[in-house]
Amino acid sequence: MYFLEVVEYDEVDESLRKINNKTEIWNSIHPSEIYVTRRPYKDQDFYVFIP
Repeated sequence: MYFLEVVEYDEVDESLRKINNKTEIWNSIHPSEIYVTRRPYKDQDFYVFIP
């Protein structure tokens, strides 16, 4: 909701304005790709990127 307050009004965001529960945001998220990587130099952590 903070995002919607600080950006200019756009019709595309109308479905976001109708969200009543914070878990409903997932109905609007449709990832097109998912990347799982590990950084070099002995970093053992995995990183997940969802553009």
